[in-house]
Amino acid sequence: MSPAASLCLNLKLLRPTYFLLLPLNALRMKSLGLVIRIKEVILRKKLELEEISRKMHMATQVLKSENFSVEAIETGVKDPKQLLEQIDSEIAKVKEEDS
Repeated sequence: MSPAASLCLNLKLLRPTYFLLLPLNALRMKSLGLVIRIKEVILRKKLELEEISRKMHMATQVLKSENFSVEAIETGVKDPKQLLEQIDSEIAKVKEEDS
């Protein structure tokens, strides 16, 4: 069998597998985009909390925690939704103390 015929045969065998994997790749890319957006929101919230705390001359203990980071999400230590709730709760506490 010639190399061209062999390549053609290989492509015919691989094509169905390739088309089966397309939806999985699309799903993976979609979830990756979601993770990136969640990280951006978390970083913005952390910056907001740091700025509010700085204006009030307060130190936030939560921000110093190792579980309160994007890395904690990446390693699976922390649920992103739970982390956002923690940050929002801390922002509310700091704003309440300011009033």
